[in-house]
Amino acid sequence: MNNAFRVAISNRNVLGKNGASRILIEQAQKFSSKGARVYLYVSRINKALVSKDITIKHFFSLNPIKKIRREQFAYKFKDFCNRSNIDLSIGNGDTVHQQVLFMHNLIELENKFVPKMQDLNSNYAFLIHDQILKEKNFELLVCNSLLMKNFIQQKYSVSDEDCVVLYPGYDPKKFNTSNKLDVKNAFIKKYNLKKKFIVGFVTSGNLKKRGIDIFFEILMHMPKHLLDDISFIVVGKEKNFKSYLAKYPQLYNNINYIEPIDDVENIFKSLDVLVHPALIEEFGMVVLESMACGVPVITSKRVGASEIFENNLTDLVTNEPNPLEFSKKLTEIITNSQKRINCSLIASNIATKYTWNSYFAKLFEIYAFKQLIPKSFIQS
Repeated sequence: MNNAFRVAISNRNVLGKNGASRILIEQAQKFSSKGARVYLYVSRINKALVSKDITIKHFFSLNPIKKIRREQFAYKFKDFCNRSNIDLSIGNGDTVHQQVLFMHNLIELENKFVPKMQDLNSNYAFLIHDQILKEKNFELLVCNSLLMKNFIQQKYSVSDEDCVVLYPGYDPKKFNTSNKLDVKNAFIKKYNLKKKFIVGFVTSGNLKKRGIDIFFEILMHMPKHLLDDISFIVVGKEKNFKSYLAKYPQLYNNINYIEPIDDVENIFKSLDVLVHPALIEEFGMVVLESMACGVPVITSKRVGASEIFENNLTDLVTNEPNPLEFSKKLTEIITNSQKRINCSLIASNIATKYTWNSYFAKLFEIYAFKQLIPKSFIQS
């Protein structure tokens, strides 16, 4: 093991719920399975998410000022890599120096589209992102959508040869179309849903960014007889959820609020339609995972995952998250069962192209081409 290829992956918080954590964990496990010595450099982590052969290195600071702690983390990863003789260093938007940089969100775009966000000049995460992309202390930048790549290239002039788009993947053992009816019946019983047709708004959190107000506006445009025949569920961690719903008292009896659960695949398998009207979403793993479960997804071009839509599925994509347009598309797919069946089949077929296996096959080919890993890694 002493002569093993040494990989260090940094991220301040690895807690498993968001897309960035899941991509990081999958990559750590993949490198470890190929015989690499893997280190995770973190401030906080859910240790249960990673196998014991992966080494966790905790960054710790007693400085009471959050900005300084973030800045220390951003620079000390380089020192750790030098001390540990790391062969490949991978950052996820929290560190200034790394060979491979994964960007997962665009705070500047969020600030543009999400109301009442923190001013960029006092947003520590943005300031670090801005510095990382201006200084370009990386050999490869991996973006999770063209939406992201185009913005970064326009603002920061990152060359094509150093910047690639790689759409995140999913686990087909979890997200699939098997046993859907049994799962749905159990879900309806568990949450005491009144109607069997289920339309969902699903996210791990940050309901405002994901368009919760737009979702409610969409429902306000729906014919009332449809509203009363459907179970609408909202999934997402949000202390102030009732404050969002309070603005729409007409919908109070139509909405079922559910906090995120570990077996999220059971939610997707229970849905008839997913509505994802995010104000901005750099990718949106819930879109891909729903598709893998055969769920038609209505979304917009402000969601990076819309870029993988093909054939008739593109009819479910709007240019912007406009409530009236979403409502028309939702009404049509609810009332047109044949279209819903066709979109379900297309969605699940498209998703098969984006499993974690295909994701890492492409990623490791890129790594090898850039001479960042031994070619044996893509042959094993």
